[in-house]
Amino acid sequence: MCRTTDVTGATSSTFIYMLHCVCMFVAVNTAALDMLGGDEFVKQSRKPEVMSDAAYLILTRTNCQLTGQFLIDDEVLTKSGVTDLDQYSYVPGRMWYQ
Repeated sequence: MCRTTDVTGATSSTFIYMLHCVCMFVAVNTAALDMLGGDEFVKQSRKPEVMSDAAYLILTRTNCQLTGQFLIDDEVLTKSGVTDLDQYSYVPGRMWYQ
């Protein structure tokens, strides 16, 4: 739901369809990835919580600032104040990009 204000200053609630696209920056470990790649793939992936936390932060916004945007999971988290992305890693301290 988005809040809108008209010229008179009156606020009203308007229901607007919101479209979001959230992609992962690094592979997220799933049962399928684990089956296909084993431990080596797990070491190179993140926990599924990275996507769920990013989705939660997007869907609980009270405005429509992110509507229609292409978003990356770790960018959503860092812009929302998450500073420790190691909590989503199977190998703490891993550098994802340099």
